[in-house]
Amino acid sequence: TFSTDPRRMRPRVRLTGLRIEDADDHPPDGRIEGTVTCEFEDGPVAGDHLRLTHHRPTGPRVMFLHHPKPMPPAGRMVMRFSANPLEPRAKKNERLVPVFVDWVSRSGVVESDALAALVLLRER
Repeated sequence: TFSTDPRRMRPRVRLTGLRIEDADDHPPDGRIEGTVTCEFEDGPVAGDHLRLTHHRPTGPRVMFLHHPKPMPPAGRMVMRFSANPLEPRAKKNERLVPVFVDWVSRSGVVESDALAALVLLRER
């Protein structure tokens, strides 16, 4: 299924440079640690957040919302994030997991294009 989240026609936040630590050999129970470069046209407000998304092997979307404190000002900055571990994968062919990030306003509108990174989970 495809997301039906409301999105801006012209994104107001530009995301680049998504990096997830140990993405090529990630511990199965390890937190998702990384950085993304954010370029804000206007300074975000309380409630705006970075959203990390992946899907369970059965299909449903899992989201982690990162609310930076303090909120960054307008302009460009590298944001560090830490998210809960990925949902468990039981089969060998489920070890490669796409992780998506986007910036979402407090009203639930996606303010950026999405970025994605592949995470390869270490075999147990």
